[in-house]
Order: sequence, then structure tokens, then C-alpha cells
Amino acid sequence: MCGIAGLVSLDARTAVDPQIASGMADRLTHRGPDAAGAYTDEHRRVALAFRRLAIIDLATGMQPIANEDATIHAVVNGEIYNFQALRENLARQGHRFTTAGDIEPVVHLYEEYGTEFLNHLDGFFALALYDARNHRLILAVDPAGKKPIYYTAGETALAFASELKALQPVRTNTVVSKPALIDYLRYGYIPAPETIYSQVRKLPPGHRLELHLDYQTHLAARSLPPPVSYVHSTRRTRCKPYPVVQGKLSDLLTRAVAKRLVADVPVGVLLSGGIDSAVVTALACQVGTRPVKTFSVGFASELYNELPLANLVAERYRTDHTPITIEPDLESMLDQVIATYDEPFADSSAIPTALVCREAARHVRVVLTGDGGDEAFLGYDRYRAMAMTTCLHRLQFTGKLLPFQFSPGPELRSLRTRLWRMGQALNLPPANRYSQMMRLFFEPQLENLLGSELAPGLRHPDLVAWSFDRFTDEFSFVARANRCDYATYLPGDLLVKIDRASMANSLEVRSPFLDRAVIDFARSLPVRYKMAWAHGKRIVRDTFRHLLPEPILRQPKRGFGVPMGQWLRGPLREQMEKVLSPTAEIVRREFIRRAVMDDLIAQHRTGKFDHGPRLWALMVLERFLASIR
Repeated sequence: MCGIAGLVSLDARTAVDPQIASGMADRLTHRGPDAAGAYTDEHRRVALAFRRLAIIDLATGMQPIANEDATIHAVVNGEIYNFQALRENLARQGHRFTTAGDIEPVVHLYEEYGTEFLNHLDGFFALALYDARNHRLILAVDPAGKKPIYYTAGETALAFASELKALQPVRTNTVVSKPALIDYLRYGYIPAPETIYSQVRKLPPGHRLELHLDYQTHLAARSLPPPVSYVHSTRRTRCKPYPVVQGKLSDLLTRAVAKRLVADVPVGVLLSGGIDSAVVTALACQVGTRPVKTFSVGFASELYNELPLANLVAERYRTDHTPITIEPDLESMLDQVIATYDEPFADSSAIPTALVCREAARHVRVVLTGDGGDEAFLGYDRYRAMAMTTCLHRLQFTGKLLPFQFSPGPELRSLRTRLWRMGQALNLPPANRYSQMMRLFFEPQLENLLGSELAPGLRHPDLVAWSFDRFTDEFSFVARANRCDYATYLPGDLLVKIDRASMANSLEVRSPFLDRAVIDFARSLPVRYKMAWAHGKRIVRDTFRHLLPEPILRQPKRGFGVPMGQWLRGPLREQMEKVLSPTAEIVRREFIRRAVMDDLIAQHRTGKFDHGPRLWALMVLERFLASIR
């Protein structure tokens, strides 16, 4: 695990400065506090820089890593789980190794297979590889999109790095991208390839960017040759009996947990009150060779507090458990989000994620999580809402015939609010219906909210709806929604959240539910095996029921949220009104209409609506714009 950065000359007459590349990497010291490394080619056309967080092969696992004749160099952020098998196969083909780590196979795989080398990697990664013989640079991100690469190209050079902050020394301006702002206000995050800056891009999941230095090349990200386990087949084989499938899931997930416990440093688990992290904890205790450390976070609000459920799992497996209770402090929260994410990011669960990662990093270097379980096995309530609204459409029910005209009320997680939200989407086409379920601000709300500078940007495509409509090979709208999440919400929100929160604390995160074999297996299952009308993750519940306390199984899906609505009506109200003042940057720059913003605050204050997530998003945007002014 590490941070990577680099500079590449786009003009044969111009050399790059390796000190600048090393300085870029030094801005990523939190991602790799243990050591630094660098490479510059003989013509000074390419400079690669690296910061190391030592997890495997503590003695010799430094980067950049090279092949035998030092004509290929690579820097890799991530973990390659099948590295031992790769090393054995490559050694039989005559390759010689100088380290015992998981990264060195990358350069030898490239020697054997060219760009197809990416197809052989089982793990998560963001990498840069330079082939000096062919003057070729490759940037690539794993298919799930767990690790980031940001890049910017000027007239004479390309620069890339693991985080936006590392590009600051080479960024020519801070022009804010208006399409990115529209995406942010729609979804609460900025999906790839956009970033908040108009001249910076981020590599989408499962893509590579290839640059040949010898001739003019248009920089365009291309999809990786997909591993078999990420290729969705429309010709599913006949489904095996449910008990047989349960046995397969148990075996695959146990293997996924076991290989993620391999490290030369202590490993723990981030334990929420949900099923996924509870299963990971139980399996880690079964297959691990040392006592498991677990870490949980909770709140005073009972509706959001999962500490009692996490404690049940910790007590059952006698883990070394550390619970944390959060008290709201908006000033530090806002500053932390801006410093950690480098661009507007409105998922308020980033706050507890950062705090639990900070505590875990005091005890371990690696943690396992339940991330990806909801996507793999249809755990979100919105999947069932999509099925329900589809049935209502087939029965020719419409929103006008149903009692959804009431206001949603003061609590975001209440049944009343969920029914209201489903009702707002009921009459829309399937793609727009699912986008509505994912929205921070609905489109009619944005039409009222946006000021003169952003209003024309509403013509910017709805990414979620567009992604939903791409998957025409799926017969089920629920399956389309699931594929859409893998393309948008998972890499754009959840994986960004955990990557920045963990790496800010020099902590590596591994996710068994994002294992290639587990994802492939989950995609092969019919919806009925994964989702029941009463709850999601049917097969996970049934397969691991014997490992979990009964209250965990009975608990409805809650998500890893915070009581932001309550905080903004109570202890944080004064600070919210100070940040979203009439002189706020978002108002002054005519991004947001002051009257509509004031109305949102008033509705939230009186309890007519829970606008907590929306107001928090505006606060994050305001503080970000003020920070780059």
C-alpha cells in the first residue's frame, strides 16, 4: 500500500524535473510513511515517485520495482493476492526475482503478456508502468476501482498521482468544473472521469491510459481487457440447488477472508452492526492464527447507533474490541473532509469512517471490512423499492393513486420518508426512477436551487440513468440497478470514502466481498437467491446464520450513516447558519440561489423535511470553495 506520483514529458525537447515528482509524492506521505523511492529514465522524459506503507516483505519490498535488465519500471498502489502463484509460474518461465513481495510479478507479467498482464492480477491496484525499450507509459486502475489515479496533461507534460493534493505543484489553475458541480449536487460525489477541476481527470474503474512518447498520442482512457470474473454473461447456466450454492458461497468467502489476512503486520476488522462486517469478523476469527482486533463507531442517537450490535459479535468471538462514540464538532468535521478528499464529497459517513480508521491505525496496519456486500448480494433497500415500483407499474398503479402527497417528515430513516421518496420516483421511466432513488437533490429541486452560473449545466447527462440504460443485456431492472451501482456509486462514493479515510491514517483496507471470485459468483446467481421481499442478502443471511447473533439477523438494513439532520437542528445549527450565510461563496458566485437555500434551512429547522444530507453537501461545497479562493 502506498502513494504514487509521476511526470512524463510530452515533448522530446523538454525534460522533467525528478525533484518535482518526488515533491509530489511527499505530499502523499500519509499514504506511505515508511519509505520513499524514485526512478528517472536516462533521457529524463519520465520520473516515477513512490511513498511506501510496508505491509508485505518489509525488508525488500521497495518501489519503483524493475525487471532483470531494468528496462521496465513500475510503481503500484495496492495488493496482489495471487502473487505467490504468479511468482512460481514466472520463475518457471525463467524470470528472476530480487524481492519476496507481491508487486515484483507486475513487471515480469508485462514482459510476458504486454498490456494483457493486467488480466492476470487478482487484487486491487492503481499502477504506473514505464517500458523504456518501447517508450510506453501505462496507467491502470483495477476493475472495482478501489485505488485512485488522478492525471492532468499540459502542452509539455503529463502528471499523475494517487490524490489531487499531490498535483498541486504542477496544476496551472484551479478552474472549477461546472459539470462536476452538477454531478456533485445530484449524487453527493463526483464520478470519474470528472474531478472538481476542469483540467484534471481521474481514471475510471477498470481502465488504463496508455501513452507512447515517440509520437503524438491522444490521451484517452480505455477499458482494461476484463478478467473473466468481471465479465457478465447473459447466458447463465441452470441455477444449482440453493443448499449447493450456499456451500459455494461459504467456501469462496472463507477463502477471500483468509488471503486478506496475509500480512507481515497486525490485521484487524472494522466491525459495524451490519451482517457483512459481522460475517467477515466471524470468518477471520475462524481462519486466523492470532486474536482478531475489532473497531466500531457509534452515536448517542439510538436510530444510528450500531455499537450494541457490534458488541454482540465482539463478545461472541472474544475479539480485542475498541468502540468509539462520536460527538458532533462541525468545524473540525468540515476541515477534515476538505483536507482528506481534496474535492467536494458529501457522504457524511466519511466522518465516522475517518474516526474509526484513526483509532484502528493506533493498533494495526491492515483492516478488513464488509464493503461490497450490499452490491454483491442486493442488500440495499432501493433494490426492493425498484422491484416494488416495477410491480406497481405492471399493475398500472401510479403515484396519483397512492397516498404519497404528504411531506417526508423530520427523520430521514423513517418509513414515512422512505415511502415518500419511493412515491416521488414511481411515475418515472426505470432509469430515471433508479437515479431518483440515488439522488441527493432531485432534478426539480436542482432547477429551483441552481443560480445563473450553474443552471445551464442541467443539460449535463444524468450519469446514473445513462449507466442504468447501458445494461440492456439484463432482463431484470433490479439487476440493472445493481450493475449501475458497480459502475457509479461503489467506485465513486463508497470506495473513495474508505480509501481516503484509511490512507489519511496510513491504514490499509481489504474487502473480502470485493474478491474477484466472490463478485463473479454473486453475479451468476438469480435475484431470488439474493433478495427477498422482506430484506436483501438472503443467501448471506441463510449461509452464515449459525455464525451470527440473532439480533444481527433481525436488524433491518440501516447503512453506515450519521444523525446529521438531528445535529443540524441541535448542537450544530448555529455553525450551519454561519457557514451557509447570505455572504457565502456559493451565493456570491451565483452557484446557488440564496432564497432557495434559506428555504431549505427553514424547512429543516421546523421539521417539515429532513434536509440534513443536502445542507451538509452545501456546507462542504461552501467550505471547499472558500479554501481555494
